Amino acid sequence: MSFQIFRMDIWETFGREATTQRPPEVTTFFIGAKSAGKSTLINRFLDQQGSHKATVGLEYIYCKKGNLLCNIWEGGGNFDTNLIKMIQVPLKSVRSSSHRLVFCIVLDLSNLNQLSEICSNFLKFREAFIHNNLNADYMFVCNKYDKFSSSPNEIKKVVNTYLRVIAKIINAPLIQLSNQSESSMLKYKKILNKLVFKAATSITNETDINKNLILMDDNWESIGMKSKDKARDKLDQNIKQERIGSSKKREKEFHEKFGESRIDSAITEYSNVSNFHDQNLK
Repeated sequence: MSFQIFRMDIWETFGREATTQRPPEVTTFFIGAKSAGKSTLINRFLDQQGSHKATVGLEYIYCKKGNLLCNIWEGGGNFDTNLIKMIQVPLKSVRSSSHRLVFCIVLDLSNLNQLSEICSNFLKFREAFIHNNLNADYMFVCNKYDKFSSSPNEIKKVVNTYLRVIAKIINAPLIQLSNQSESSMLKYKKILNKLVFKAATSITNETDINKNLILMDDNWESIGMKSKDKARDKLDQNIKQERIGSSKKREKEFHEKFGESRIDSAITEYSNVSNFHDQNLK
């Protein structure tokens, strides 16, 4: 009697079955400006309360809607080369056709000096991302509109034009919002639900300079400018743009973080006054 012998790699078989039985997934990254409120936006999207501690590195949370699993990654700090290296790790698992990607770029309208640096970093990252044959949906969320709303109209105009040009380049919806405004927060959630869960929404564009910007589908004619470089130069002329991690910025953040620097300044000032009196007494 002869036997037919079949050899099987059991671990490869289990892995293949796990992949075929895996539910559809979407991975969403919240990245952008430091202290722009990314954690709060995630909590509002998930309708949950969260702590106000600063995010360090990458933090992960997930949710489900029906049979769709949503992985949410939050990048702490500014979107710089260090964070780009970190998010490469979870990106490696996004390869199957049933796995979608969404990037939510969060900007801080109360700190306009680093807008172009963060947007430029993201555009460079996206170029490499596309080169690796990965596709994604994008969304720009410009937080703290309540602090931006009192800016002069000329400042609003150059900022809005720059943001619209960047969003148009990657065909991303854009919204300016504030945690203080429930109506704008509700629209943000609807737009993100549309991208993540493919939910229907009927939000319309809002381009009035006296209202928070909302753009679902923009066009170059309405923007009035097609050049990213020209929009950036115009922005820089009105609001001096800084590089992330510049020496002046680091020094300022250091002094704000460590109160001892104020004591040192006081000691120096007292020493100068004392020397002045000693010299006069002589």
